[in-house]
Amino acid sequence: MTPTITSELVEAYSLCPRKAFLLMAGTANPGPHEYVKITEDLSTANRQAHQDRLTKAGELEPAPGVADLSAGRHVLVDVELTTNEIQARCDFLKIKSEPSQLGRHSYEPMRVIGTYRPSRSEMIGLAYRGLVLGQVQGRLPASGTLVCLGDRLAKVKLAGKYKEVKKIVEVLKTWIRQPGAASPPLLLNKHCPSCPYRDTCLQEAEKEDNLSLLDRMTPKLMRKYQDKGIFTVKQLSHLYKPRRNRKQAKRPVRHSLELQALAIRTDKIYVEHLPELPRGPVELFLDLEGVPDRDEYYLAGLLVYRDGEAEFLSFWTDDAAGEAAMWSALAERLAAFPDAPVYHYGNYEKKAFGTLAKRYGKGKDLVKRLVNVAASVYGEIYFPVRSNSLKSLGRFLGATWTAPEASGLQSLVWRHRWEATQNAHHKQTLLRYNHEDCEAVRLLVEHLRVLKETADTEPAVDFARRPKQTATELGKEAHRQFERILREAEEGGHRRSVRMRAGDTEGEAEPKKKRGAPAGHHAYYRIIPSKANRAIRVSPKRKCPKGHGNLVLDADVLAKKTITDLVFTRNGCRKTVIRYEGLNARCPTCGGVYKPPTLSRLGNQVFGHAFKAWAAYQRVVLRLPYRIIAQVTEHLFGIGLCGASPINFLRDMAAYYAPTEAALLQAILKRVQIVPGHAATPMVGSGAGLFC
Repeated sequence: MTPTITSELVEAYSLCPRKAFLLMAGTANPGPHEYVKITEDLSTANRQAHQDRLTKAGELEPAPGVADLSAGRHVLVDVELTTNEIQARCDFLKIKSEPSQLGRHSYEPMRVIGTYRPSRSEMIGLAYRGLVLGQVQGRLPASGTLVCLGDRLAKVKLAGKYKEVKKIVEVLKTWIRQPGAASPPLLLNKHCPSCPYRDTCLQEAEKEDNLSLLDRMTPKLMRKYQDKGIFTVKQLSHLYKPRRNRKQAKRPVRHSLELQALAIRTDKIYVEHLPELPRGPVELFLDLEGVPDRDEYYLAGLLVYRDGEAEFLSFWTDDAAGEAAMWSALAERLAAFPDAPVYHYGNYEKKAFGTLAKRYGKGKDLVKRLVNVAASVYGEIYFPVRSNSLKSLGRFLGATWTAPEASGLQSLVWRHRWEATQNAHHKQTLLRYNHEDCEAVRLLVEHLRVLKETADTEPAVDFARRPKQTATELGKEAHRQFERILREAEEGGHRRSVRMRAGDTEGEAEPKKKRGAPAGHHAYYRIIPSKANRAIRVSPKRKCPKGHGNLVLDADVLAKKTITDLVFTRNGCRKTVIRYEGLNARCPTCGGVYKPPTLSRLGNQVFGHAFKAWAAYQRVVLRLPYRIIAQVTEHLFGIGLCGASPINFLRDMAAYYAPTEAALLQAILKRVQIVPGHAATPMVGSGAGLFC
């Protein structure tokens, strides 16, 4: 049976193309994450509740059998739409007073979801339903509606999402027509924890040492590295080079994937900057748990550490009504230690404090006391782990969690179980998980403090900018003797045998070399002309150079290349600007984007052949200096050139006419007979006038 394109496949592709491919191929999987099952159950219950509300309000009329869109009913329920190899099931269709092929009315799609806040993939799924509905009724709906939990209606504008949906549908159609097509490249992302193929993809990624194992690796960065021939984390680790210290304005902190890969390969901790964390006789470690979908918080854990002893406090609420009491109790406890720093990991706690303080008007000053430990790790300390998450760092440092599947996503499952069953076991699981998170933060803070004190002597720690010079005692002694020999040779004046750089002798400071070009060097910035005298449309690339078949044209992305050239006439020459433009092509299999062949051949050229020939004529025939050629070009054509441009023109023309020169030389040699000891003698009947 030939697979068909459904809304489930489109939503899966928006999350991960590989997931959509595996679902289409029918690859076996252990099933989705429990959180996904919960949202599906909530979606089913919400769909029935919304249908009951519509029926009670008299907006939904019973329509047994296949829904008739031309009848003009106010609301249609559970409608199956099929057209042009694609199909979609709409939970509800709501009538609009806009004409279409159905008559004086049309419909817009409504979809019911199992969360309080819609996600991007759910919006893409709604846009896909709108696309199929538009093909059926001859009019694309401008908007649609997502019915969230609590009967919240979220209006979604679909016009800006049809472009992305059409690209997804085109790729899925290609996979259907080519059953043996290769699967999309493996790329781990944030959707993996809830994906049914998470274990299979992770095992494959670890087997091939995939770049996406690094948490902050993006598809764009992967393509950049792969274009350089870097396909594994181990290969990436060899790209790291220490950056030079520059006395400039402070730049934003940047995470180096190369350094992270190096830390994994060498199993060392690399320090970019030593951490600076405030200390006090009393230190507080905080972790909050909430439901981001509902913007609610139900648990706050506070670990009070003083005099080497720890005391853990939990602030719990059963529902949203008790959130104010929970926040008030937490704020009072924090106020009891006014000088103690409050450590947390990540931005979640800071955002929560701001939201709760604004919501209840209490504890507004507590936000200033928060110390985000993640800021002391990101771009500053590189542990030999793939991710800077609290779970990864905590397990590396020795922290443990009772539940092996402990994670933020799993905590939502535990909270839902408790709300549904009121089972004390689920509550205790959450309290223990929250306590263990606080302990992990405390362990990380303590390790960062020890790291600052022992970084110079700890063998498992190295500095990113100035790696340690490790040597044995014998090696150190050899280095000292060699330095002594060099100093004696320098003092003795044996310049021919030994030379030393300035600053190598003791007591002398090595002169600092300034960066940049020499003083007086003329910098030049070229401005590409915005208007063209002539536009040439070039053909796009048709086949993937990697052998993946036909390419898909991207009708919305136009590649352009502007060339400045000269046009020679009977009376002189004039400047002209030519713009070459064509469509980019994309490979649905490997994801590569390719420019038209004509633009690829032009490369980085800015000037045309005639312009270069004119400049070469000025130099070769008229013997003008390069500086004068640049001035003449500016005076005659209004084109600014730097001093190196005419030199480059001459080099390009020499390379262009090199085959012609070789062919002429061969033709001359064929017409001339060389006699040893005599001048060249023309052959009879071979154009003797050539050497007259």
